[in-house]
Parts: sequence; structure tokens; C-alpha cells
Amino acid sequence: MPVSLRSWLLCFALAIVVVTGPAAWAEPPAQRTDPALQIRVKAALPRQPQLLQEALHALAPQRPGVRDLYFVGFAGYGDQDVFRKEVERVRELFDREFDTRGHSLVLVNSPATLDRYPLATLANLKSVLAALGKVLDPNEDVLFLFLTSHGSPRTGVALRLNGRGLGDIAPRQLASVLAAAGIKNRVVVISSCFSGQFVPSLANDDSLVITAAAANRSSFGCATDAEWTYFGKGYFLDALPKQKKFISAFYDARHLVGVREIWDQMPPSQPQISIGSNIVRVLQELGY
Repeated sequence: MPVSLRSWLLCFALAIVVVTGPAAWAEPPAQRTDPALQIRVKAALPRQPQLLQEALHALAPQRPGVRDLYFVGFAGYGDQDVFRKEVERVRELFDREFDTRGHSLVLVNSPATLDRYPLATLANLKSVLAALGKVLDPNEDVLFLFLTSHGSPRTGVALRLNGRGLGDIAPRQLASVLAAAGIKNRVVVISSCFSGQFVPSLANDDSLVITAAAANRSSFGCATDAEWTYFGKGYFLDALPKQKKFISAFYDARHLVGVREIWDQMPPSQPQISIGSNIVRVLQELGY
């Protein structure tokens, strides 16, 4: 069903006008802090080290001589359920179809999962990637990192829970965390507005970087009652299960997203891809 411009503004509040001059953008609508929920959030903070350790201890050992794929999902914006749903469903997909069962974990900002998953913060992501860097074989294994959230052209991926910011993730910060972890072979998929800004910082010969939008473009589909964002559905629900190839699925998803944007009268998001020369061979050997 076509989505009106007004609905889009209410659900994403990230307006972009590409005519002449720089893109304009608006902050996501403010949400009131729920005092009862804030008490729960504060209670969850001291439990972060325990939740992280539980998630990491649940990982199966690395298999020598086998290219293991590790999946890390990151749902940054906790005031809308679509991001949590996306991360959980993509993890299920990878565990079922891409042999990551025992090698997957998620970081989620959501009132529904405060006692189940560690929070999606830069500090927690840094801890997880640092731990994975010690577990996997950097020359053999591959990391698939999926981040989904709102995005800002100034501060990167937005992190929020109960109406409060948790510190956003800028391109240089994500690049620094990945480099510090020493994880060589990586696939990074970022689904947010303006996510193309991450490509220059993350692109290298050993990386596949996919983003839902260009650096100056919005992406769509973040309505509170949505099951998927536009790009999440196009890539993870429609294209990847059929293709079983990370690169090929991108081109199918880009086409599907473009068609949907035309139908819904949205400006094109222009998903981006950067394919490192070395990661192509690694993914071929992995079968993906």
C-alpha cells in the first residue's frame, strides 16, 4: 500500500530534498521518557557485563581448518520495535541458512529485551568485537556485522532507549573498533539513513561494506508497527534467502528497494556497496 509523505515524516522524520544545494534533514521526533521504564533501564546497566559474558560464553569454539562465519546484530534505536525485530529475524536467518548457530549474538536497545540481550552501545560493541577477535582465526574466519537504526548525517548511527540518547556511532568510531579487534575478514551491513557515510571509513581489500542509503540520502520503512525497514526486507527477507550470496543479493535488493520507493513516491535512497578484492575470494570459499 502506498505510504504518504506525511506518514513517512512521522515514522522516520528524516526528510531529504535533493534538488540543489545540501540535503536538509530533521531530527527524529522527541519521545517522552517513561519513568517506570527508566527505572528498568537503570537496573539493566549494572547487569551489562554479566549479559555480555553470557552471550560470549554461549559461543561455540572456533573450528580449525574451517572458515567459520560469525554474526553480530546491533539494533540501535530502542524507541521503535522494527529495529529489534529486524536484528532478531536476521539472526534467525543466519543461524538457519548460513551456519552461524553457536557463532551469533545480538546487541539490542529495546524495552522488551532488557533482561535478554546486552544493550546496543558502542562500549558493548567494542567488548564483543574485541572478544571475537581473540576467539576467531583472523586469517580463516569471517565476521558479518549488521547494524540497523536511525541515522544522522552528522553523528552516524543513532543509539536511543526510552527517549534518551546512548551516544551515537560515527564512521571513524566503528572503523577504529573493528581495527582494534583485529578481525580481518568482514562483511558490514548498515541499514540507516545516511549510512553511505560509513563506506570510506570501512572500505578496504578485506571488507564487503553494504549500506541502505547513500551518504546524503534517507532510507525508509521505520514505522513503529513495521516488521522490516525497506532495505532490511529487500536484502534479508527477499533477496538473500534466494541468492545465498552476500554480493549478488545486494543488487537484487537495490532493485527491489528502488521499485518500492517509486511506488511509494519516496526519493531514491541509493544503497551503496564496496567490494574488497580479497573478501571476494574468502566469500567464494565460504560459499556465500
